[in-house]
Amino acid sequence: MPDLAAYIDTLPAIDSHAHPMTYVASGAPPDSEYDALPLDALPPFDVPFGLRATQPRYADAQRALYGIS
Repeated sequence: MPDLAAYIDTLPAIDSHAHPMTYVASGAPPDSEYDALPLDALPPFDVPFGLRATQPRYADAQRALYGIS
């Protein structure tokens, strides 16, 4: 376990693999290289039950953390 903890400590905390759009000045051509796979290219799909917002665990967590009833 100490080896694993030492390895984890070397991992950067910030995701350096983001794909933000580059600032484009007015009148300049749009940034076309910001993301290799835009989300609108993905077909619709069902989110797994455990990750859906209607999952009872989310309501339980909201009540526990924020007092939402």
